Amino acid sequence: MAQVQIKAVSWQHEALADLMITEPHLSLGDYAKRLGFTLTWLSVVKNSDSFKDYFAIRRKVHGESLTTGIKEKAAAIAEMSLDIILGDMET
Repeated sequence: MAQVQIKAVSWQHEALADLMITEPHLSLGDYAKRLGFTLTWLSVVKNSDSFKDYFAIRRKVHGESLTTGIKEKAAAIAEMSLDIILGDMET
């Protein structure tokens, strides 16, 4: 049996990656239904080297943006807390 391999990233890769990042709890069947793909075609797209490479990059960027947001919020909370403590110490 010949293996189908998709060589270039398409809108299908992007849509599947977005859905897998935003709704990781869904099954492959759910992804196929949401995107209007057959389960077979979804499997071809998901298992292609181009999707794997694209998804790894998207997941990394998404993780970095989450980490950056958390760090910024934690720094803001720490700064506000220190301001309150310093204010209490001065009175």
